[in-house]
Amino acid sequence: MKNSTFLFIPKSNNFKDIINLNDISNEIKKKGHNCINLTAPISDENLIFLLNEEKIDFVFRVNGGKPEKVKKNVKFICWVADIDNLLDLSNFNEDDVIYTLKKNTKEIKKLKIFQMLPAASSFKKVQTLSDVKNLIYNLKSYQNVDISFISNFTRSAIRGSSGI
Repeated sequence: MKNSTFLFIPKSNNFKDIINLNDISNEIKKKGHNCINLTAPISDENLIFLLNEEKIDFVFRVNGGKPEKVKKNVKFICWVADIDNLLDLSNFNEDDVIYTLKKNTKEIKKLKIFQMLPAASSFKKVQTLSDVKNLIYNLKSYQNVDISFISNFTRSAIRGSSGI
């Protein structure tokens, strides 16, 4: 299986946002892939520059879409509160995935748009990427799993005034 490089972009530099993406990143690293975790959002111009300079296969971007001048072979997974917040969906293709809190009522070409369930941490057993067996051998299956159920929690070491 080919090792891929994932880029994680949080919606803010808030500690919880970064920890949630780091949890997903750690699970992907267990499968032998490389991960780059940013600690703050990035502008579209800077993202295009970064993608041109580095070989990145997948981008997880929270609260942002896919810029216009991104190479077609870079797959995007975007999390947004409302699909209407993404101004231009024409940059997305059928290999990209968009997660949204609000139910999508639009029929938009062949895009994969899923509604997130943010209360997933209330389930008795929260899935991690390691729990999803079809991720082991098929890289494309990363985009077929509803990741709104995965790692939607904060580490137990980070509670109240306790440190890491």
